[in-house]
Amino acid sequence: MTIATTHEAINEWAANVGYEDCYKDRAWILSNYDTWERNPYYTGPEQLHPEEEAEMAAQEAERIHWQNSKGDDMVYLTPFSWLDFNRFDAFAGCRASGCVVEAPTEVPF
Repeated sequence: MTIATTHEAINEWAANVGYEDCYKDRAWILSNYDTWERNPYYTGPEQLHPEEEAEMAAQEAERIHWQNSKGDDMVYLTPFSWLDFNRFDAFAGCRASGCVVEAPTEVPF
């Protein structure tokens, strides 16, 4: 007799829970092990992993926080910022939302 590994048990749990009508509209299900599991019965449009979605929302909030009164992005106008340290420009969320990648020749305020 073989015993299922933890990973196999979580996959079986996701299959059983995902089959229930109340979960069929969710692409991701949070397990008791605090892991996000893909719902094998979800048939809707592709959805980001919940933690990736939260990270992109936090990046967008940080970008908006650093805007000046005109709404210009000021992220890269400082010599060193938290966003530069974390390579904010490498994320698609920043590129898609129009962050300033290079410092302008004049400060726009």
